[in-house]
Amino acid sequence: MASGKRRIGLQIHLPDGTTHRALALPEVTMAQLVDEILAEFGGDIRYLDRHEPQRYGLWSPGDIRPLPGDRAIHQLGTQTMLVFREQLPATPRGAMPLEQPVYLRYRSHVFCVAWQPGVIGRPKPDSPLNHLLAVNLEPYSLAVSRRQAEIVVVQGAPAVRRLSVNPMRLNGQLLPFNEDAPEHSPAIPLSADDQLSLESSSIVLHCLLPTAPANGPTPTPAAPEVA
Repeated sequence: MASGKRRIGLQIHLPDGTTHRALALPEVTMAQLVDEILAEFGGDIRYLDRHEPQRYGLWSPGDIRPLPGDRAIHQLGTQTMLVFREQLPATPRGAMPLEQPVYLRYRSHVFCVAWQPGVIGRPKPDSPLNHLLAVNLEPYSLAVSRRQAEIVVVQGAPAVRRLSVNPMRLNGQLLPFNEDAPEHSPAIPLSADDQLSLESSSIVLHCLLPTAPANGPTPTPAAPEVA
């Protein structure tokens, strides 16, 4: 880390509702700052994916677009508050956006389900339903069904519906399956820290349902330095 250089003080508001103070060199860019934030807080905020920094950006409060990744901190002028958040994917045709994304974590990778029905499975060549795939498990196992399950909202709460004959369990309990009409299989409610187990592939997905603190942003004394 470089020393003896003037650093700029920033306040960075995170998705968990906390606000952290940071010191950064003037030439640090927004993209570099995103990398530093993921490295610093990715372990504490479990629904952040440190492997895909392109999913995240920094906003000036009130702006509708993120700051360009190549913009340096010294170009912010007097602006010292930045909002770090995920850039959610566009809702595909035939789907409905979720008010609050559902995150499914496999090992250190975090999938963001931002629409319903959000399909868990693998892409099928030339399938018109590929655009609904929200959790692509093909890189991890070919034993996962193309349409293994889907995330939906039932009475305002997230739920999972099994779509395949492949066994799938929620917290150890086998999910019900309607073999004659998979799309009519019961949707079972999901809660934070639930585990979805795909038996054929030994994949276990951990459900993360983040909520911001009810009392709003909470400042903290930590002041990481960004070089």
